[in-house]
Amino acid sequence: MHNMIVHQLFKSACVAGFVLARPSLELERRSDNPLAGHGSLRVFDVNNFNSLSTGQAPDMYDIFAAEKDGCFGAIRDHSQCTPKKRNHNIIAQNRMKTSENIMKVPILAGTYAGDQEGSGSQFYTNQLDSLWGLLAATLEYEVYFDDDFDFAKGGKLPGVHGGDRSCSGGYKARGNDCFSTRLMWRENGEGEAYLYLPMALQSDNFCEKCSGYSKGTTCDEMTYCSLNRASFSFIKGQWNKIKMQVWMNTDGNQDGYWNLFHNEKLVMNENSLTYRIDDSVPLSGMFFSTFFGGGSSDYAPDYDTHIDFKGFRLTAGII
Repeated sequence: MHNMIVHQLFKSACVAGFVLARPSLELERRSDNPLAGHGSLRVFDVNNFNSLSTGQAPDMYDIFAAEKDGCFGAIRDHSQCTPKKRNHNIIAQNRMKTSENIMKVPILAGTYAGDQEGSGSQFYTNQLDSLWGLLAATLEYEVYFDDDFDFAKGGKLPGVHGGDRSCSGGYKARGNDCFSTRLMWRENGEGEAYLYLPMALQSDNFCEKCSGYSKGTTCDEMTYCSLNRASFSFIKGQWNKIKMQVWMNTDGNQDGYWNLFHNEKLVMNENSLTYRIDDSVPLSGMFFSTFFGGGSSDYAPDYDTHIDFKGFRLTAGII
């Protein structure tokens, strides 16, 4: 049954124009060393946007098979994701390599939290849902901040999501619904993981690493985890390479993994996470999300700005 599902995903992804590699081993097999020795299936590989012209608005359905629900600031299947927050994403030339096109996400002054017109962009993909029983996935991308970019108080960057699309915006995951693994930049470009997990199911040792809570806050009182703040920094004026590896926990156990690489250096390594209580919450796909915030106006930029992206690759399995 597993091989049939992999074949169906491989066939449908090829039709959509994604670059794929067949898995060499069963993807769901777990071992004593779960981050090595497993097959992988390339779901999408968007190294650049050279198939589009500069000034063109990229269609997220054509490029990433993005769903319409939860979108803003992006085109999905030649229509607006939501009527109140129009597309602002645009194809532009990579100033570091003029032969390459990238995706620019403009952000208007005074906007934050994705709530206003021009505040950024967000969409979801769900290709991994088709791989029933999948335990591991790897997401890679590159992000660029101009030399004069003002990090202000912070903002969001893409990650992986699973289950339904509730795990953002202050939602408290229960373990039978969803999770997400976005990143954040903070003041001066300090980086962190911004994880929406069922916090009541995490270990006390893990919860102690989560910033933004008063001393003595227990796991079951937490909504999300700002993990390992300032463990690395985003660098302005160059491409920042991101790779995150997510390995799901077995039913009800604190044995899930989360690894993060910044510019090919391992900057976070967690091996005792609970993403879910059972496999009713699957690995789903990429959660593209970028805006300033936080949910208050003091996060907003003082002037119009933008964030650039390229090098997107989603893989079923660990690479």
